[in-house]
Amino acid sequence: MVFTDKLAFLFPGQGCQHLGMGKELYNYSAIARETFEEAADIMGRDISKVCFGNSLIELNRIENMLPAILTVSVAAYRVFMNDYKVEPWICAGHSLGEYSALTCSNVITFEDALKLVELRCTIAKEAVVENRGYMTVVNGIGIHELVRVCEKKSQDGGMVTVACMNNKNQFVISGTENALIKAEEKLVRLGAQVTPMIMTPPFHSPILEPYLPKFTEVLKKIKFNKPSFPVISNITASKYNEDSCMVDLLSKQITSTVRWSEIMEYIKNEGVNMTIEMGPQAILSDLIPANISSFSFSRSSDRQEISKYIQKQNERKLNFLTRCLAVAVSVKNYNWNNEEYEQGVVKPYEQIVSLVDRIRKNNLTPSVQDMYDGIHMLKSVFITKKTPLDEQNRRIKKLISETDVEEILGNILYDM
Repeated sequence: MVFTDKLAFLFPGQGCQHLGMGKELYNYSAIARETFEEAADIMGRDISKVCFGNSLIELNRIENMLPAILTVSVAAYRVFMNDYKVEPWICAGHSLGEYSALTCSNVITFEDALKLVELRCTIAKEAVVENRGYMTVVNGIGIHELVRVCEKKSQDGGMVTVACMNNKNQFVISGTENALIKAEEKLVRLGAQVTPMIMTPPFHSPILEPYLPKFTEVLKKIKFNKPSFPVISNITASKYNEDSCMVDLLSKQITSTVRWSEIMEYIKNEGVNMTIEMGPQAILSDLIPANISSFSFSRSSDRQEISKYIQKQNERKLNFLTRCLAVAVSVKNYNWNNEEYEQGVVKPYEQIVSLVDRIRKNNLTPSVQDMYDGIHMLKSVFITKKTPLDEQNRRIKKLISETDVEEILGNILYDM
């Protein structure tokens, strides 16, 4: 498996909670501990006691579950960034996980995310009191048959709809208790497997529409920033962009279907070939396309593998840059114009020397752009030294082959 810069961070939602979640990270890193302390200061209660306690019932209470998942996910991301300083190509969060993704990409602050999640909990609890609803995972049935069952059982009183499309064989349905029970019974008769989600309110259901105005008013007071890296919306299954109405999309997210299978297809089409799940445990791995490598930062064994691959990748990139410098020096010069030589050879070469020194001194992670800069330096040197075109192509192809970076840089180099 080759680690490239087409990396996606994935953030899980409800259902990933478990007793002791986040404790390994908490013990491992001061940054994780600081994140838990920050959450406690914001909420006025110590969420670590719930995460590390011995009561699953207490952890599964919605007012504990959602902020706990958010806190562990943000802690995992912060520890990763502190240790490796590698930003993702793109990120996505499943349901609640979208708040984690928006927090880690600096669209919203951790404080605002916790406040929104706590309000989400309040709304959900009110909805459960009035509608007695919950959610159920459904496996082994197609989407068209599932939709027909939901529509039929909604006609009999109550409401049940598709809440999450996880992949072509796994879905989550959400609704009122009476309609859900009837739908579950019918689905079992059709050969599907159903697993009720304990103590999980009916998120992503039209049941919550009466509560949207309250949520929307709070969203309007939130400051939304430009993302540090792209975030995929649960509603559109595509990146948030400058024209995206964050208030509108996050409001609708509460009542609309999570299009996770389309999100996975989107990241596949983006060329992503590695994902790291930032959350309490690995629950999204089974939903990732087969040709994409997946890791969970919550597992120490996965953290060790991630560390090895990132270190290997960084060494390859740095080696590529130093080899670019060696090629620039070794190629014969046919241009004796001092001014052209200064501009086309000396200055570009010195810029890459400075880049390599900065990476080494500050223990930085070389980027793909840094590697492109190395190639652009070489092209400038070749042109200025009047290197024959066939020799230019031969040297670049040899450089790529010997440094084993073709999978990182792709075919773009052959088009230069």
